[in-house]
Amino acid sequence: MQLFNAARPAQLPQTRAAASEISGPSLEDVDRRETVGYFVNALHELDKMPRRGFRVLKVRYNHQNRLSRDVEVVRNFKMATMSPSRLVRGVLLLGFCLGLGLIIAAALWKDAPALVSIALMGLASSLIGYASSWKTVHAYNETGPASVNSAAPVTVVIKTREDGLTVVRCDDVIYDELYLGTLDCCFYRTQGGRCGALMATGSVALMISVAMLGNSTWKSQLSVVVCYVFLNALHWTVSLLPRRAFWDLSRYHVDDITPADATNAHQSAPTGANSLEGLTTTSRTLWYAIREVGSTAWVEEGCYVPPTEDWKRCWLRHNRL
Repeated sequence: MQLFNAARPAQLPQTRAAASEISGPSLEDVDRRETVGYFVNALHELDKMPRRGFRVLKVRYNHQNRLSRDVEVVRNFKMATMSPSRLVRGVLLLGFCLGLGLIIAAALWKDAPALVSIALMGLASSLIGYASSWKTVHAYNETGPASVNSAAPVTVVIKTREDGLTVVRCDDVIYDELYLGTLDCCFYRTQGGRCGALMATGSVALMISVAMLGNSTWKSQLSVVVCYVFLNALHWTVSLLPRRAFWDLSRYHVDDITPADATNAHQSAPTGANSLEGLTTTSRTLWYAIREVGSTAWVEEGCYVPPTEDWKRCWLRHNRL
């Protein structure tokens, strides 16, 4: 029944993960957030981050794919968008081809009720799909690569629920676009009463098509059922893929620059029987992040350690670089 749901979300779902933005020449300016955006999770696959894992990523624009391709005019403003992947477009094209094939088959079988029914199903799907269609939009940078080259560097530390830490190095242009969540806002093609009218028209067309299909021949009914089951199975299978499979993320280029000694932070290193040095702990993962960032201000501001004097006096001061 989600097809008939008139309530449309204002933005894509966010992921529960603590994120601290660290900037400034002294690395003392910290901005903390309790969630990260949908595309951050899709790009970095935070759900697959191992417990107490650690990695360092460098995110930059892929200039060969960034300019002009994903820019369009929305309400007289130039807006950049995130396009669906080829997989999504292929599934939609396959559904269209199946519908067209059913119409041709009904015409060859001279089954008028089936022909009208399938045509109304396609019309209902198109109307409801257009009424619910949306795009992700954010402000487009008119100055292009020149402003990116002069942008200020920004460091983002993301902590997952499993105490995994991801240190991201980017510039403030990418940070505002990707990590502030502005890219997760949904812009709908139809607004107000126009959306309701399209949804109502599509619903009526669908009900009429069901009634007409009941008066068609068994061959037409069987063909519609087979195509319906196939498309549903295909959609369910595709939905099991990672999020990044649904979007064209070639706009960004991600380099893994994790130090060699921190690559396996989620695994215990073989040490002496009575040594705790090589055990995988939250403290060790946090120390890797402090070493990479070069500051401890974000640890205190972001509540990454218990707010006790022992931690502040002993552990943080001992690990302050």
